[in-house]
Amino acid sequence: MWKTDFLERNPGHDESKVPPVSLPFRNNKIRELFEAESDEVKEEIADLRARNVPEDPDTEDKQIDDGLSPEERQRVAKLKGYQV
Repeated sequence: MWKTDFLERNPGHDESKVPPVSLPFRNNKIRELFEAESDEVKEEIADLRARNVPEDPDTEDKQIDDGLSPEERQRVAKLKGYQV
């Protein structure tokens, strides 16, 4: 799909040197596939996302003693956010 689209947009480009799939192209395909899913699947995905939201490392009411500095805790929370 990507190769065909790329070659249509870039006529005359060497077919053996097609670049890797771009992130915007992948994102659009993922959105299309998600929209085609049933409501049940969409609800399950929403629940998974809600459960995997990274905690704010700056909250005072949560006493987290994981041995990490505040900067490291914030970095880890940011990385976990990418996994959602």
